[in-house]
Amino acid sequence: MSDKKLDLILMELQSMKNEMQTMKDDMNSMKDDMNSMKDEMNSMKDDMNSMKDEMNSMKDDMNSMKDEMNIIKSQLDENTELTKAIYHRQEETDAKLENLALDNEKLHEEIVSIKDCITQLSHDQLSIHELLGEHEVSIRTLRRRSI
Repeated sequence: MSDKKLDLILMELQSMKNEMQTMKDDMNSMKDDMNSMKDEMNSMKDDMNSMKDEMNSMKDDMNSMKDEMNIIKSQLDENTELTKAIYHRQEETDAKLENLALDNEKLHEEIVSIKDCITQLSHDQLSIHELLGEHEVSIRTLRRRSI
């Protein structure tokens, strides 16, 4: 019986050895899987750092754009004020021009009236000239002149 027991023990030991080898293989496989996961996590960490850098770069770009927009807004406000001033000045100029046009029209009416008066005086003078005669007019003209 001792051989049987020894055979049994040997078989049992052999089985345990096989199981231990299987466990060892499984552990090595798990270790490889863990190393692979660790590599993937490191890769993800690098990707996250890269994304963080890109986000910081985008934030800087946005701040730069915000500054530029503020400058553009300031320039636009200034241009708006200048445009309003020009518009106001143009309205004043238009009013002055309209007043000048009215004054010009009044002057034109006065000139026409004066021309009418002169024409009337000229006609009256002709009538007087005809009444008194050319000779009488010449005498009177010479008397008015001082010698």
